[in-house]
Amino acid sequence: MKIIGLLKICAVILFVLIATAVSDARPPFAQKNASARGVSAEQAAVEAARTGFENKAAEIYARYACRNAPAEPEKSAKRVYSAAEKKLIARVVYAESRGEPFEGQAAVAAVVINRYESGRFGRTLKSVVYAKNQFAVGRSYNKQSMAAVEAAIAENKYPPDMFYFRRSAGRWRDLIFYRRIGRHSFYLSAH
Repeated sequence: MKIIGLLKICAVILFVLIATAVSDARPPFAQKNASARGVSAEQAAVEAARTGFENKAAEIYARYACRNAPAEPEKSAKRVYSAAEKKLIARVVYAESRGEPFEGQAAVAAVVINRYESGRFGRTLKSVVYAKNQFAVGRSYNKQSMAAVEAAIAENKYPPDMFYFRRSAGRWRDLIFYRRIGRHSFYLSAH
């Protein structure tokens, strides 16, 4: 029994070494495991082998190991905002969240950016910002509101489906409450 267990472990290690030498491509089961649980393809193969699925793991891994798929899914290129677009967002931030903490101002900027990048609220930044009853747009902005816009673009630390905010707290329609920053409550889309 000990010899069989030792042979299984050696076979898995050998398999992993050969598979990684052939290609860095990861099969779909490993990508799913990597994204869901934060494990690599090799760890997923070892785990499958430990649970008695060494033949299935080897079959799946061998099928995809020779493909030239990227190891990690490529992220889309980060959008570059023009100076005019940044100024427009800064005017919204100034009008909507002047006097709020910097983090709250950056979150308001993130809402505008998320709406624009989702494509669900308009095809242009102007159509998103000037949509009826959506945002207040000031005539001017200050350095802090522009810094909040820059931070929201650079850091991208808010969920991509954070599309709404308001000054009062509590439940709002069928939206999912995300968090409260200053006097604003931020919400995620329920769909």
